[in-house]
Amino acid sequence: SLTSFESQIRKDAISDIKQCMDIAPVLNCSILDIWLGQDGYDYPFQVDYIKAWNYLFEGFAECADYNKNVKLSIEYKIREPRNHCYLADVGKTLAMLERLGKDNLGITMDVGHGFFAYESVAESISLCKIYGDRLFHMHFNDNYGFADDDLMVGASHFQDYLELLYWLKKTGYNGWFSLDQFPYRDDGIGACKESIKMLKSLLGAVDSFDEKEIEKVILKGDATKSIELIRKMIFKN
Repeated sequence: SLTSFESQIRKDAISDIKQCMDIAPVLNCSILDIWLGQDGYDYPFQVDYIKAWNYLFEGFAECADYNKNVKLSIEYKIREPRNHCYLADVGKTLAMLERLGKDNLGITMDVGHGFFAYESVAESISLCKIYGDRLFHMHFNDNYGFADDDLMVGASHFQDYLELLYWLKKTGYNGWFSLDQFPYRDDGIGACKESIKMLKSLLGAVDSFDEKEIEKVILKGDATKSIELIRKMIFKN
């Protein structure tokens, strides 16, 4: 935990990150994903928020400066395992990145975490672009919005997936597409294969449609026309 009130634990956490930064170039890896699952709180009056956030700032600044050739990609999540995570959403995470101003600090957009936080992931992707190309990595999965279910791609947020893939393309994202799934009761290999096929099909639908037509519909702000657009993209009629 980078925000532990025990200084040795904070030092150990920073040391772990630096060790991974040492290993990364050996593996030809340019990005480390960092998910701060334990950095948060569960009860009122449990933490000193100002101290905790300052520990976050100090920890990430030290790690970012350790090796500027390795990107640190922060994966935010609204809760779980802590009931309140400090880096809970795209806004808080971007606020920290803006304050630190380190070029090698960015965001891993876990699509399911965005849905879990009731975000429009397409909007979150756009914000990462606005704030200096801060989107470093993508994790794909799905859920029903109440927990981090890690379901197969498109199981619940089919239309949202079309929009977020469109905005990935429009904002010029050229990083990796990764799966973050846990098919506890299903065929794991089959679930991953199906998610890859679904992503390719959704990308194909986005690529096949006239971008000027999409922009025209968006500029109208007409919900009926937007749903009509999605129908035509998928069913071709």
